[in-house]
Amino acid sequence: MMLPAEVQFYEDIHLFVWRPRGLLDEAAINKVLGCLEDLEGKLQAPFNRFSDTLAADEVELNFKYIIQVSLHRRLT
Repeated sequence: MMLPAEVQFYEDIHLFVWRPRGLLDEAAINKVLGCLEDLEGKLQAPFNRFSDTLAADEVELNFKYIIQVSLHRRLT
């Protein structure tokens, strides 16, 4: 599986790392969620997640989208 440049997965320690850069918007979140869901389906085993948002310069997300994503993740 090809992961985007800002996503890394360390198989030896089962760690998913996301380091977004620049603008953090719905497209960026959807892209990383797609990668996360693909890995969850492929591995069928729990793994840790880490988000390093230090390089994110701007956030363009509304509360409705954040709640929608949170509920979707919680229910799946």
